[in-house]
Amino acid sequence: MKERSVIYRKAINDILEKMAFMFSEDAEKDDIIFPIGDVAVKVTIAFSGEINCQMDMMTCREFCLLLAKNALGIETDELNSQSECDALKEFANMVCGEFIELAEMSNKQLQMGLPHTQEVSKEEWETVLNNDKTLLFKVEDEFPLLATISLSEK
Repeated sequence: MKERSVIYRKAINDILEKMAFMFSEDAEKDDIIFPIGDVAVKVTIAFSGEINCQMDMMTCREFCLLLAKNALGIETDELNSQSECDALKEFANMVCGEFIELAEMSNKQLQMGLPHTQEVSKEEWETVLNNDKTLLFKVEDEFPLLATISLSEK
């Protein structure tokens, strides 16, 4: 199997482009700051079976707003916190599916869980940011996206 972080990075980039017509680039720690005056959000999705995997992504509320507009076609005046969370959950769901496909795990017996979101504290953001295994993205030259993955085979 290819290096999981390389596949995860590709899955995120592919879904950003296909689903939301957004582009990202790799970022450095210095490029990623906690969203001051905004809310930081984390989405988690997992699958289990022959392989167990958990994917987490952290970003800012403004990214979720743009994702809801671009991916779900929701007009600005119709946006609310629920549609923002729904967009982020759908994004995670699609990234997870793309990861399974790219990692050539489609033939494995896997059960995908439902994604869930939660607000993130500055301390949790900093901990994830300072983890050497965290993938760092800058989406649309503006929005931070931190991504982690843990995977184990039975």
